[in-house]
Amino acid sequence: MRPLGGARSYYPTLFSKNAISPHLFTPIAYTSIRGGLGPIDVHSQGRDRNRMSSPLPSHLPFSPCTPAGGFLFLSGMLGNRPGEMALVSADVEAQTRQAIEHIQTLLAPYGAGLAQVVKATLYLTDLEDWDAVNRVWVECFKQPYPSRTAVQVAKLKLEARIEIDIIALDPREAQ
Repeated sequence: MRPLGGARSYYPTLFSKNAISPHLFTPIAYTSIRGGLGPIDVHSQGRDRNRMSSPLPSHLPFSPCTPAGGFLFLSGMLGNRPGEMALVSADVEAQTRQAIEHIQTLLAPYGAGLAQVVKATLYLTDLEDWDAVNRVWVECFKQPYPSRTAVQVAKLKLEARIEIDIIALDPREAQ
């Protein structure tokens, strides 16, 4: 793993071609294709085997996952049905479970999983949902759990009850 000693060691590849999409509305991820790094369209919905599907609808103007400086920065995930702007359920546990499934889907092409998550931020529309969210959290994440912040917000898109964004270690950079 990289040493954790200051901003330069955290972000040495921040502006390399393999770190950030050069196209604002064409989110890309980099994965091993025929032994080398190559771009894949994260909104392809799995139309070919070298492309990953995104849990987000393709018209949204942001990247679901941006690799930079040895980390994977995931945009906030809701409990929506994959590729649709509709929730799986009104139940906060079902939404939490689905959001975590989206996170796993986005981490997988990088060779990462929930074990590489180092920081999570949870946005809840009602902090009374804390216990229900924790029940799902301990089913999905194993100890040592990632660092986590939870805040109550006034409203989320789709009337969702939870949104989760995470930062994970990029295992391709851990050498």
